[in-house]
Amino acid sequence: MEQNSSSFFDYVREDAILQDEIYWLVYVLEWAATAIDIFASLILLLGAIRFIWGFVKAEFSRDADTRVKGVNRERVELGRYILAGLELLIVSDIILTALSLAMADLVFCLLYTSDAADE
Repeated sequence: MEQNSSSFFDYVREDAILQDEIYWLVYVLEWAATAIDIFASLILLLGAIRFIWGFVKAEFSRDADTRVKGVNRERVELGRYILAGLELLIVSDIILTALSLAMADLVFCLLYTSDAADE
């Protein structure tokens, strides 16, 4: 006797209007999500470069108080870049998950966004 080993998370909807009728919109949204990913990566890279530059500059300061203030200022600045980059990455993930027809992706997105809302 053969047993069906598919589970709830293996479900993929096969006939969706979005993919069948408005396929060009899916194509455009996938490209938009890719562009957002690239832009987010550039923001993170820019933040890292600015942090390294500011950190090195602050570390070579002669005054200890100036050094601590400079490092803390750079850490706050880096945090802003990280937050901006991660927010864009989340937007991209939401777009791609909305386009996905896999139940596991949709459940993951639901759990991910509900966890983020708790914080």
